Amino acid sequence: MNVSGMAASILLAASIGSSAAQQKTPAGALAEAEARWQARKPAAYEFTIAVRCECSGQGSRPTFRVVGTEAQPLQDLEAASRRFYDHYNTVEKLFAAIRRSITVGEYKIQVRYEAEFGYPIVADLDPQRMVKDDELILRVTKFRRVEMPNPVSVKDR
Repeated sequence: MNVSGMAASILLAASIGSSAAQQKTPAGALAEAEARWQARKPAAYEFTIAVRCECSGQGSRPTFRVVGTEAQPLQDLEAASRRFYDHYNTVEKLFAAIRRSITVGEYKIQVRYEAEFGYPIVADLDPQRMVKDDELILRVTKFRRVEMPNPVSVKDR
């Protein structure tokens, strides 16, 4: 083999190896996104969630404010909608929904995560090919960090 042929073989092997290393499994991508979220998550944030599935409660696009682990809708929700969105009202719960789909099967798990914080921007989940009604699409919009006023301490009064 001549020098140029050897160089081409090395470049081809390197590019195949690097593209294989760049491709992540859905579970690996989720773990990386969760780690990014844990490292950078704000103390308080707001986001709007759209959920499409063969389940009740969908249709609205509520916005939630999350402070610590407590989520509150920023608009009135009927009791049934509130119960439905209790499964999707924090970033941690969105990660849990993605994890459940991965655990059931990986027929179609396409998730795009936000680069800085790691929260899912859109998740198109269909864990099992032959099962109807297991599809779930999550779309996060209007995510923003919320600056909370410092509580007044007893000493400041």
